Amino acid sequence: MSGKAQAARILAAAELSGEALTDVLDNRAVESEECVFDPPSGTVRARRIKRIGAITFAETPLPKPDEAAAMAVLCGAVRKLGFKALPFSGAGLQLRDRIGFLHRSLGALWPDVSDEALLEGLETWFAPYQPGVMSLKGIDREGLNEGLLSLCGPGARKELDRLAPTHYQAPTGSRLPIRYEAESPAIAIRVQELFGETRHPAIAERAVAADAGAAVAGAAPDPDHARPARLLAGVMGRCTGRDARALSTPSLAGKSCGGGAHAPCQAARHLKGFSKTDCGTRTRCARSTA
Repeated sequence: MSGKAQAARILAAAELSGEALTDVLDNRAVESEECVFDPPSGTVRARRIKRIGAITFAETPLPKPDEAAAMAVLCGAVRKLGFKALPFSGAGLQLRDRIGFLHRSLGALWPDVSDEALLEGLETWFAPYQPGVMSLKGIDREGLNEGLLSLCGPGARKELDRLAPTHYQAPTGSRLPIRYEAESPAIAIRVQELFGETRHPAIAERAVAADAGAAVAGAAPDPDHARPARLLAGVMGRCTGRDARALSTPSLAGKSCGGGAHAPCQAARHLKGFSKTDCGTRTRCARSTA
């Protein structure tokens, strides 16, 4: 042979066939079974291969790969493709964000669930909860959630629900999802729905940021527990043109306690010059000034 690898020329060759070829294969060929990841289909496939060195003489598909070998190949494929290859549900992504929030807030008591940490530990949290799975499409979403919880230790679900709940129950009865994807947890809530709260909402001793002008992201819990009423007094002051200091924060807080679903209107009637029909207008005003 001559020339470069990409343009080699065979100058002399001899035909090898029949019994001579059989003898060579029998004496020198190596037969093996292996699992490979097929990117177009996202599936792990098994095959039997006969080789002499780097030359493949025969390749035969096998009906079903060995489960352990297939999982090892699938883990390798997921690492190469990245975290986005794992089909987490919305609830699964929120679960990961909740655990990540507790890891940032409380430290090593809760596991690191960053992309890098999860990809590195696939054999620990992913493989045991995906029995028999041999393709990306076959990955069980509930198994992903269970795998994440397994990193937190026994009884993790109950403790997680206590420290980082999925929803915030407003005094008006609204059940609002808590977002954990940012540095601090946050909720989207109308200012009026905070009536009835005597403490600023907090998770793991950190304040919950609320948009629509209701709270400031990253704010610390208020030691006098009157933040919801004070914030509302400020919003109402801007909307009515009155000095917020003239609106009694203690009075607002007291009137709002136990108000239930009618708390916004009850508080509105408590303010002179702030009518029941203005409740919706005040909400829009609060949003515009956020």
